[in-house]
Amino acid sequence: MKTNRPSSCQTIKLRAREGQSLIEVLIGLAIGAILIGAASLGIVFILRSSTTTQYLQSGTQLNQDLVDRVRSVAGATWQDLHDLTKGTTSYFVSASGTEQIIIEGKEGAVSNEIFDGLVGRWGFDEATSTATTTTFDTSGKSNHGTITSGAATRATSTCKVSYCLNFNGIDDGVNVGSSSNYNSSSFSLAMWINPITIKSGDQYNNIVMGRESYLSSGFRFGIRNSGQMLFWTGQSGGTLSLQSNSSLAVGSFYHVVVTYSGTTGNIYVNGISDGSASGSYVVPTGVSLWINGGIGGAQESNTYIDDVRWYNRALSADEVQRLWNSTVFTRYFTIENVMRDSNGDITAAGGNDDPSTQKITSYVEWPGAGTATGQVSIIDYVTRWANRILNQSDWSGGSGESGVLTDPSNRYYDATSVSNPAGSIRIEGL
Repeated sequence: MKTNRPSSCQTIKLRAREGQSLIEVLIGLAIGAILIGAASLGIVFILRSSTTTQYLQSGTQLNQDLVDRVRSVAGATWQDLHDLTKGTTSYFVSASGTEQIIIEGKEGAVSNEIFDGLVGRWGFDEATSTATTTTFDTSGKSNHGTITSGAATRATSTCKVSYCLNFNGIDDGVNVGSSSNYNSSSFSLAMWINPITIKSGDQYNNIVMGRESYLSSGFRFGIRNSGQMLFWTGQSGGTLSLQSNSSLAVGSFYHVVVTYSGTTGNIYVNGISDGSASGSYVVPTGVSLWINGGIGGAQESNTYIDDVRWYNRALSADEVQRLWNSTVFTRYFTIENVMRDSNGDITAAGGNDDPSTQKITSYVEWPGAGTATGQVSIIDYVTRWANRILNQSDWSGGSGESGVLTDPSNRYYDATSVSNPAGSIRIEGL
């Protein structure tokens, strides 16, 4: 009699070799399963350990770079460091031209950073208490922006790369000026955006604009009422109209990039090419670049915007993929006064305040599994050292000499403004 088996059932036949019992076969299979399971567990453990090690290495490098920047500020303008609010207030350091400036907030950094051609980066990582109208350009080109009209809300917990800006879609924007850095025939514009609403009444929800006056625009890059991304240069004499194939939905962050080189434009969404077109692009010289700019107060977007970047060249598809696929780090430092006892040793309690030394704790954080956060920190003591031994000015003459001194003596007829403070020698590592 035949028995019907369910189609999903599999039958495995075990045959014992000559001289081998069935129980030996079963034991062998059990041991094999244990070994395979152990190997799989070992592979997973190695992968996890490798990822953690990579995060720690990257975090340590970012930490050390931040400490070096703090030391640079201390050496140039000690008072700027000493006068910071002590305790839990967070700060980071950014290049501004040839200087390093301290900004209250938490800086976002990415693992696959691309600096080549970067002429503007606005991370919106400033804290509200010290930068209600300023958005700093951390590319080093000093193209700092100004929040205009209604103040955009600074968000700290619903962003992609540290802090971000929440634009209401009515009357707020950021003017980042008309720098010549933007006047390149090839360019890339990259950012993270999270649409809160996509207004159906407006054809465009502008994310970035280069505008000249009320009804003219060097270009516009935004979200159509269909949810598709659009880059358009028609109003300034260009012919490029570039649109994404996919549509964005509200409530999620997207990494969007537009590149242009020669006569070809490309749009990328989350690291993938999502549309291309050919056409001319007229460089809008002297035109202010606006983040979330509208035309006459209209067609602005209601969107979270984060980590806006302008490159003076077209990024490759691989570079776009790298930016999108980066691990996001957050770094900042806090500062405390330093107390010393009667022997000059640093003490945690009591003692006297040492105005020439500050304790900084530098942190780098990254997202872990679920709501967990990885962190590495460095404690360092930054000291102001003045190593002048002698400072003299306004002297004349010299032991009867009136001409060129070929063998100067050790005396002068007249000398003023002579100071001889106690010197100091600092030996690193002691």
